[in-house]
Amino acid sequence: MRALLLACLVWILTIGNNLQQPAPPLHLSADTTLTAGDAWQVTIEGTPNQSVDLALLTGLQVLSTTLTLDDTGTATWPIEAGRIINSGTALLTAQAGEQQATLTLQVRPARLQKLDLLTAANTIRAYAEDEAQVIALGVDEWGNPATQRLSLVTTYPQTAPHASHIALRNGFGWWWLPSHSLPGRIQVQVASTTLVIQQTAGTPRILSLSLSVDCLPLNIPATLVVSAEARDAYGQIVPDGTLLHVTWTGGGQGWVSTIEGRAILRLPTPAQRGLYRFVVASDTYQSDGQWLHVGVCDEP
Repeated sequence: MRALLLACLVWILTIGNNLQQPAPPLHLSADTTLTAGDAWQVTIEGTPNQSVDLALLTGLQVLSTTLTLDDTGTATWPIEAGRIINSGTALLTAQAGEQQATLTLQVRPARLQKLDLLTAANTIRAYAEDEAQVIALGVDEWGNPATQRLSLVTTYPQTAPHASHIALRNGFGWWWLPSHSLPGRIQVQVASTTLVIQQTAGTPRILSLSLSVDCLPLNIPATLVVSAEARDAYGQIVPDGTLLHVTWTGGGQGWVSTIEGRAILRLPTPAQRGLYRFVVASDTYQSDGQWLHVGVCDEP
């Protein structure tokens, strides 16, 4: 009986030694966050001397390699700088026979490399009566939309620069820029990029008119020069190209546009004797009238 027990024990030990040990699971370890363009390294652990296929899907590119684990069941895959350049989520997969492992890598955009400033309004009215939307678009050296807080300096006409900040999120940032102070240039500077918006005067509110002469002889060819000046409610000259409407007695009329607040209209001598009243207007505002006598100019 004792011999039988010893024989059974030997058989059990022999069978146990011949049973195959379960293969260790495939495991990946690495930093899970990375700045675009930086180097990265992943460590693979599994069965010693096992061949492992690795593939990293990042953006529209796939980086792949095949490694053989060493006698301790480990291997490393170093990826040099400048290879992982697409921001967002990258997925690493490892395949060894029927075993598979995955690892997710979050790739942050690098520092801002290029910035564009855009606006839909290149001119706005001064005196805090208007505003413009300014849009900032920024990318890193790899073209990834940048996420970054940037310094913003705004300089209005005849005022000291004002410093603040603008945040780019996914490469995009925007704000409303209100007008301020007198007409002139507004300079907006973000990082090293500058945008200029012209701050203009308002619509004509103060109008004046003058005539080159107050009398023209009838039936003698001559030219009358009508000069008009337009300023806004704050006394500033109106923007170039502002249209003014000149009218005179008898239904005469003409349109002129301003340059540096002034406009000139040249007219031939009216065909009929009499007094003619000239007025310049814009919307509901008009100047005082100026009179022109057509006839005998040397009458006492």
